[in-house]
Amino acid sequence: MTKNLCDALYHLFLLGCDNKWIWADSICIDQENECEKGMQATAQEVIVWLGEDAADPTEFIWLHTEYLDALHKHYRESGLEKVKRQQPLDPEFVPKLGVSLPGGSWRACWRKYSEVYRR
Repeated sequence: MTKNLCDALYHLFLLGCDNKWIWADSICIDQENECEKGMQATAQEVIVWLGEDAADPTEFIWLHTEYLDALHKHYRESGLEKVKRQQPLDPEFVPKLGVSLPGGSWRACWRKYSEVYRR
């Protein structure tokens, strides 16, 4: 097993995936067998590990989890028209969703998000 695969499995464990079946091509497929390498597996979810990143993913994770969850709830409760009337950068909008910005401002949040996303 490579260090990269070990790192990926370790991070999946930290994320709470320790009770799920994990298929890792590098150990589940005979890499010397061309026929086996060409077979496609059916997956419910695919996780791609590109390697360790030194950037702080706090804003990236917040935007993709807590914020989108709160926005989706707001949409379900209020409807599309009300959501469309919101000003996304309005400092009052995020607290209305019941969440708070990591770092305190949209500008700081998006700057850190884009630093992680560009990597």
